[in-house]
Amino acid sequence: MAGLEVIVHGYGMRALEYALTDFKRKVSTSGLMNEIRSRRFFRSSSLIRKQKKAVKREKSKKNGVDSRR
Repeated sequence: MAGLEVIVHGYGMRALEYALTDFKRKVSTSGLMNEIRSRRFFRSSSLIRKQKKAVKREKSKKNGVDSRR
């Protein structure tokens, strides 16, 4: 658990929370490892927001509703 504490101090709880939900959502662990190595989605909160929006868009597309034209 020592590694988790470092992440919390380095990136804040919000980033950690997002990383954990992202971890649950991902099937390929190799893709997740690449993201953790680059740590790009920890740095900018706007990117996190974009990713969350993209997930919502995917869900709405599955339901047959697409807000984007």
